[in-house]
Amino acid sequence: MRKPLASDEPAQDRLVTLVKGLDVILGGGLVRGTAYVVQGPPGSGKTTLANQIAFNLARSGEKSIYLSLLAESHDRMLNHMSQMVFFDRTAVPDEITYISGFATLIVEKFPGLIRLIHQEVRRHNASFLVLDGLFVAQDAASDRQEFRVFVHELQGMAAALRCTFLVLTNQNASTSPEHTMVDGWIELLDEMRGVRSTRTIIVKKQRGAEHLRGRHNFKITNQGIAIFPRLEA
Repeated sequence: MRKPLASDEPAQDRLVTLVKGLDVILGGGLVRGTAYVVQGPPGSGKTTLANQIAFNLARSGEKSIYLSLLAESHDRMLNHMSQMVFFDRTAVPDEITYISGFATLIVEKFPGLIRLIHQEVRRHNASFLVLDGLFVAQDAASDRQEFRVFVHELQGMAAALRCTFLVLTNQNASTSPEHTMVDGWIELLDEMRGVRSTRTIIVKKQRGAEHLRGRHNFKITNQGIAIFPRLEA
């Protein structure tokens, strides 16, 4: 049996995801009021993980916002998610609200996007927000300093609103500064080993709470993502 972590006790400070194995490696769930970067290449499972958490939270009475910075609409993503067991169309839009922030970013730049996020979290009383496509924001920044200020404001807003932010990006740590600035950093990997494809997840950082270090295998099925914490952990 796993030895309880010191951070397991204050359950009121955790957002329990109910994703198999994820709360275990996080030491009890996502820390409320913090910002996490979820990094991984296309197809690694970032979108599935974010939606799975949102739909699980909806069944627990928590409200979520999924804000995309990608140019395409949400229709294709929702059509794919509808094949997952966790998908519940009745949760949209009352418990889970899907919003596009692409036009706001292009027209009103970062101040407009910050206002949009703050307004929607307050309006929906959301406890969980997904920001999909952080690399789009990085490309839109006039320089690295402007992007750093934006990431800093995201982190401050998560704390002020007591809303947990999950920020999805394709960028790696060597080319983007947000990994060192946010409270948490989760990496999803999909690697070829010989003729086999292996999916692993690593919690690289989680401020203010313990977590299980190292690589943990996971799989994606029509049930969603299931993580298998290392036995030695």
